[in-house]
Amino acid sequence: MTPVDDVELFAKLGERKYMKRLLKYGELYFRPLHEFAEMDEMDGIGDKLETAINYTSPLNPEITLRSQDGWEFKLSKGARISYHMHDRSKGGHIYSMLILDCEYITNDHLRIKNQNELSQIGHNYGSMVIICDCETFISRITQKIDELGYELYYAPVSYYPEEDVINKTVSPFEKREKYSYQKEFRFIVDCGLKDSFVLQIGNIEDIATLTHKKLKIQRKP
Repeated sequence: MTPVDDVELFAKLGERKYMKRLLKYGELYFRPLHEFAEMDEMDGIGDKLETAINYTSPLNPEITLRSQDGWEFKLSKGARISYHMHDRSKGGHIYSMLILDCEYITNDHLRIKNQNELSQIGHNYGSMVIICDCETFISRITQKIDELGYELYYAPVSYYPEEDVINKTVSPFEKREKYSYQKEFRFIVDCGLKDSFVLQIGNIEDIATLTHKKLKIQRKP
């Protein structure tokens, strides 16, 4: 009998050589949040507002444009403006993954349901590591971070509609709704470091598999 339950798994996209290192050594590359803001929006999963700590877009503002020679022009009350306060030190270091919506095909195989969304992320990346036991994966990361004496936070990213923003404090676990197709899950480490760092949690072949992002994935026993 074929199971009917769906399941959510973690995945990491990247070049094959780096995905092999993730599988063999459990190598996780944590980047400062400001690097995500500088990523190409097409190939990365960053957002230029990643380092924003406040996003303000008042309703029906009275806006007047003034030129240097004294010329003035008032915008209509339906106009919207927005401004953002940024802090490059915000948010600690991030390891970003995707949440895959999967469904069982047979007892031993899963199919990725959000394949269309997945194809929009990392156009140059054909390889993907699937974490089949997310609980154990999180536990191993937590153990290593505890050994280093750092603080670890993790959660799915939530996505907010820009048109509803009036005055919003933005957390490192929030992004604009235009990025909701990414279904991102973040691990954030508060470590006090300025540069990126590599965390090794050991071989994860017992809980993960390396595949192509367009293929069906086999369930780990």
